[in-house]
Amino acid sequence: MNSSAYPDGKDVQLQYSVHFDFVETCQDQVRAVRKMAGNIFGHRWTEHQPIATIQGRYLSQGRSVRWGMNVSQNVFLGQERDLRSTDAEIGSAVGSLARRLSLLGETVDASALCPAVERISAIQRDQPIWAERNHSNRIFVLENGFAFAFSLYPDGRRHIGDIFAPGALCNWSSVSGGMLIENVIFKARSRVIVLDRDRLTDVIADQRHLREAIERHEHARCHRRQQRCRGLIALPAVERLALTLLDIQDELRAGGNGEDWIGLPLTLRELGDLTGLTDVHVSRTLKKLQETGFIEKRGKRFRLNAEPKMQEALDYQYFFSAGICA
Repeated sequence: MNSSAYPDGKDVQLQYSVHFDFVETCQDQVRAVRKMAGNIFGHRWTEHQPIATIQGRYLSQGRSVRWGMNVSQNVFLGQERDLRSTDAEIGSAVGSLARRLSLLGETVDASALCPAVERISAIQRDQPIWAERNHSNRIFVLENGFAFAFSLYPDGRRHIGDIFAPGALCNWSSVSGGMLIENVIFKARSRVIVLDRDRLTDVIADQRHLREAIERHEHARCHRRQQRCRGLIALPAVERLALTLLDIQDELRAGGNGEDWIGLPLTLRELGDLTGLTDVHVSRTLKKLQETGFIEKRGKRFRLNAEPKMQEALDYQYFFSAGICA
């Protein structure tokens, strides 16, 4: 479970709840609550916005106030809705994974995964993976929408490490890496296929072609992530953002979106957490990319106009959608 220490020495638990229980001034605590909630869930909180439930009571020590704030699992379960699905709907949903796996080799029949499907969930608002019931024993496949994996630094800053479009296995490392739990945010209006991890493990143990296809897919994801990390270390801001946009395009194409105009699935702040830039710097850099003609932007939609040229300049390799781009 992730935690972050505040000046009074008490830890703030992040994975299942955010809880403040210390004596300090009311205003300082409210600011701390809003800052931490914003870092976890990616929202900008103003002084007048409520954050879930904040409860407080005066203690006997003069003006001091003891505040407790819980952002618990139950708060988010109201944002997720289980859908009653027929066998045909489950088969169609699992097909999004099969189509994606087939990009990297022979055609894959993912119907064998249907017995491992526990449910299909519709996400109403941005939601962390640990808001889902029994998330530690489940594998999540995105049917549609978008998601990202993230980690939190000790000072509360968030780093987005990977992105997921339809057909993506969002927490495969919990199978390949044992009990590793990933922090994932599902974006609003996404649909998620929830599979029982133990049943899935049994299925792929008997399906060699399916197992090998999943391994190829996750290796490609690892290589793309390494390519982006090298760029984030070595490149200036304009090239870093250009490389990230190429990654987003690669991911969306792999998820079945082959349109020239692509809806930007991340906010400016989330792009900043992905590139290591501030949201203000991201906005300015997007304008520079527009001025150079690399991208054309209309609202939240963009088109990469100089894609082959920038791909060559960055020595960029498509790991998922190379066949689509050819």
